[in-house]
Amino acid sequence: MDPLDLETVTRLLIAVLLGALIGLQREQAQSRLGGVRTFPLVALLGALAGFLPGPWPVAAGLVALMGVAVGASRPPKEDSGGITSEVAMLATFLIGAYAAKGSLPVAGVAGATVAVLLQFKPELHGAVDKLGEEDMRAIMRFAVVAMIILPILPNQAYGPSGTLNPRESWFMVVLVVGLSLAGYIAYKFVGKRGGMLTAGLLGGLISSTATAFGYSRLAARHPKSASVAGGVVALACAVVFLRIMAELGVVAPRVLQKGALPMSLAAVAAALVAGGVFWFSTGAEEGVEPKNPGGMLAAVSFGAGYAVIGLLMALGHGKFTGSEWLLAAVSGLTDVDAVTLSTARLARSGAIEADMAWRLALVAAASNTLFKAGLVTVVSKRLLAVRVGLPLLGLCGVSSAIAFLWP
Repeated sequence: MDPLDLETVTRLLIAVLLGALIGLQREQAQSRLGGVRTFPLVALLGALAGFLPGPWPVAAGLVALMGVAVGASRPPKEDSGGITSEVAMLATFLIGAYAAKGSLPVAGVAGATVAVLLQFKPELHGAVDKLGEEDMRAIMRFAVVAMIILPILPNQAYGPSGTLNPRESWFMVVLVVGLSLAGYIAYKFVGKRGGMLTAGLLGGLISSTATAFGYSRLAARHPKSASVAGGVVALACAVVFLRIMAELGVVAPRVLQKGALPMSLAAVAAALVAGGVFWFSTGAEEGVEPKNPGGMLAAVSFGAGYAVIGLLMALGHGKFTGSEWLLAAVSGLTDVDAVTLSTARLARSGAIEADMAWRLALVAAASNTLFKAGLVTVVSKRLLAVRVGLPLLGLCGVSSAIAFLWP
């Protein structure tokens, strides 16, 4: 695809996503003007009008939509299905107009989007029905974090050695909160019926520490669930290694490329530990409802922690021997994401070597695994000490050995 076409398609998809965000809220509010399908179509209509030359397509589209809105404000019939068909007709008209003069790949994406939104009506409406008020608040808070706060922050380096960049730091917040929120939303749809495999995988994506605590407490309260709880905890801990590799790939691909093999070996070791615990997990299967990760306070706290860790690493590098390793180990006990992203950013800027960055991230993961080994042992009242605690200790040792001994 031509680079210009790619940019146009990207803008088109962003417009549809923004329309979907507004439509999601309108759907839950049961607006008569439309919901999760209508508003993406309206956004698509506007984007296509904007792509067409001259101001008239936009003006004509606005006039047409005003007519549709006025008609929709009348008392609806019993069999009324909203105004989706009317908006889809307008969008189809503009797709045809754009295809005549514009990019065919862009027109194809637009047409496919309309068809998908029209086809999956039950699924889209059903998905909205599964989201509660607090879930919607979390999605809207993430929209504030990603679409309002991020663009207005200054993209300028401050502090010693230019280590503090407000927009870059907040982008890390968007990345981590987005991953956690995506896991939580996925759990809302499949977690309750997906069994402990899904609970473990999504629990690691949302928060492996919270998952370890919740299921360890479940094991303490209901000893018959200890075996299953151990499997969920082990899986959640293993996901951490995949999560840090994904974060490195987004922020500093060169770091991931440099440490791809050793980090993959650590991830395989984590998968083997989780698989072993999971294989022997039998008994009563109960679940723990994860907490919504979309809180603004948590986002701000993570952003502050990320900035502080990055600053301390930059100040200590080259001045205090071993300071980076100590900071990664201590900080990683409770927050492996902040260490991973801080080291990735420093490596991207050239402040530290890429080879050191992936090692520091792996040290943080090992430290975090050690912390959870102790956590599950204490919280479960030693019911998971042998089943989960000891394997996690072994995983901590393997990860540390790879970080320090890999040539």
